[in-house]
Amino acid sequence: ANEFMPLHEINGNNSWGYNPTFYYAPDKAYGPKNKLKELIDLLHQNGIAVILDVVYNHMDAGANPQGKLYWDAANNRPAANSPWFNPVAPQTFLSFFNDLNHSSPATKYLTQNSLEHWLREYKVDGFRFDYTKGMTQTVSSVDNSAYDQSRIDILNAYYDSIVSKFPNTYMILEHFCVPAEENVLINKGFMTWREMYYEYNQSLEANGGNKNFGDIMWNYNANGRNAPSPGLVGFMNSHDKERSVYNCINYGNTSGGAYNVRDTATAVERMEAAAAVLFTVPGPKMFYQFDEMGYDIARAGNTDPKPARWDYLTKPYRLNLYNAYSQIIKFRLSNPAIFNNVPSAYDFNANGGFVKYLQIGDPNPGNTQVTIVANLGVTNQTISLNFQKTGTWYNYLSNNTTGTGSTTAGLNGATNTTFTLSSINQTIVLAPGEYHIYASKGAVYTFTGNGNWSDAANWQNGNVPPAVLPNGAEIIIDTQANGECVLNVSQTISAGAKITVATGKKIRIPLNLSIQ
Repeated sequence: ANEFMPLHEINGNNSWGYNPTFYYAPDKAYGPKNKLKELIDLLHQNGIAVILDVVYNHMDAGANPQGKLYWDAANNRPAANSPWFNPVAPQTFLSFFNDLNHSSPATKYLTQNSLEHWLREYKVDGFRFDYTKGMTQTVSSVDNSAYDQSRIDILNAYYDSIVSKFPNTYMILEHFCVPAEENVLINKGFMTWREMYYEYNQSLEANGGNKNFGDIMWNYNANGRNAPSPGLVGFMNSHDKERSVYNCINYGNTSGGAYNVRDTATAVERMEAAAAVLFTVPGPKMFYQFDEMGYDIARAGNTDPKPARWDYLTKPYRLNLYNAYSQIIKFRLSNPAIFNNVPSAYDFNANGGFVKYLQIGDPNPGNTQVTIVANLGVTNQTISLNFQKTGTWYNYLSNNTTGTGSTTAGLNGATNTTFTLSSINQTIVLAPGEYHIYASKGAVYTFTGNGNWSDAANWQNGNVPPAVLPNGAEIIIDTQANGECVLNVSQTISAGAKITVATGKKIRIPLNLSIQ
């Protein structure tokens, strides 16, 4: 999915959008509404859902009709008889602009009606609600994070109103309240924000702070933040925080001798290892635009426009990161049985927090099992693991191409290499920054539609195989009845990979097919 930061009308042009004035129109700085509709349609055509970040905790009331209709000029704030606003926010710990009263029927109507407008008129797929902790008239604690049934009732009413009319709408909350309250909302059908910025960035910088991002896992109980299901939107960076690569370049550990976290290429490569233990964790995950290229321009100026650095892709180490993000995400999406399962083991705080591992697999132990391991330290690290099974395994993805670690073979092999385990008990020596995604079987991509190879809609789960199919992976052509698969792009089948055409099915090959 693509999540847009708030698009609705704001006061001024230079903003992240968290100072809304009108809920029914995209801001004038972004262009006409029909162009936004075209963009949403294009994203949908490419199998990408659209989620809007929306702000209903507050508005910039001095610049909108709801505020001006009932305005206390003497105090320069909404009047006491406003049907929408609180004159002063009930909670003073953290408040923004002018606080909306969500116990008021007028505010409830405004919220529900405008949400329906975006679903009906623009055909968006869901919403991320900003700062829902504040959507209450109750002050439950100093920071307003204590359990509040009235807040639950308000949010559940919005959920019922929207989902009853628009089933399958994504409803995401930036809530930051006690787990007991968040878990009630997750059970309702909401997803909740799970920021792990500090822990991932301390890991990337390889410094002395808390590097344990176990809380990104829904069933991690150590801090009492476990959730009833993987309904956590986990992330290691967002617009609110400094870029991870910028942090590495400026604050990274330099004690590793030749391995220096502050070296730009090294910092960017470390993002691959972090991605390997982010996107493989069950539940929805988010990354900030251009993190897939290692964006390293300072956040200074906050809302000031930042350059789009497409030129990054001319640098091999940045292109490697971009490709790693793509491969990990595709691997996950093409294997829902694996990544919707409960992990059999994980530890994101091994070896003093420098080593991370995750083991997960298909519920059927005879099918694909996956083990991920990463060293985010600045020295060699040794980790002992019990793999899920013996036999042939594949290095689905690795950054070990130069002999780091102990070798480029076996457990330390490069991407697409294979190795055989005679015992599940294995000890791995990992060089600084080295990571591996091991799979007991390669990924399977199944063509089930009719028409062009490049059309994601023709592939099971929308997963088009990579242009170079890696060792161990398989493409199955199993078209719909009387259908045909048209290879309208170039495709390479690497040694050890295979393409299978089911009995009675057809494939037409007008472009290059290379089988190695």
